[in-house]
Amino acid sequence: RHDGYMAFQQAASDRINLGLTEKHDAGRVVADLNRLFVKSFPTPGAAAGGA
Repeated sequence: RHDGYMAFQQAASDRINLGLTEKHDAGRVVADLNRLFVKSFPTPGAAAGGA
């Protein structure tokens, strides 16, 4: 687990549900899930105000 995993799980669940109900392309849904996962990790240096 990492800071941001709970928000990722919610966003991923929402994206999967939308993809299923609106019959989105599976590849696009997976790409969105991967993007959401990467985005869920803190940006290096962000806690220190950036560098």
